[in-house]
Amino acid sequence: MRTPKRKTILILTVCLFIAFICLLGCEGGGGNGVLSQKKWTVMLYLDGDNNEMQTDFLKAFQEMIQDGIGSSDKVNIVAQFDRYPGNSAYGGWEITHRFFIKAGMEPTEENAIDDWGDGTGGREVNMSDPGALRDFITWAVSTYPA
Repeated sequence: MRTPKRKTILILTVCLFIAFICLLGCEGGGGNGVLSQKKWTVMLYLDGDNNEMQTDFLKAFQEMIQDGIGSSDKVNIVAQFDRYPGNSAYGGWEITHRFFIKAGMEPTEENAIDDWGDGTGGREVNMSDPGALRDFITWAVSTYPA
């Protein structure tokens, strides 16, 4: 049986692996110059529309905060994070938000990106729709080029 910490690490590892696979298809993606081009862009697609998964993703985010993980002069770390109602952590927001993750940053609505390139920010997104993943990847590659 896995301990909660090992489960959280496993989930984060799977997310990072998926993000790495996405990067293989996005390398050299040009960009629109919002930020200077960096060596890597890591994309986290966190579908927390399940109470257990949401709890695991929140724990993983907390561990990233504690470990000082965040974007640097060589790496962009961005996330699309959808939440489930009923958990009050980080303000208890219940929709999907995107984040440019900085060291020590908490996943609060105040820290979320307020313009996804279409004039609006957070909203409810069907994260199981492949189009939602494609939209996130397209946005991340163009907004945070690597």
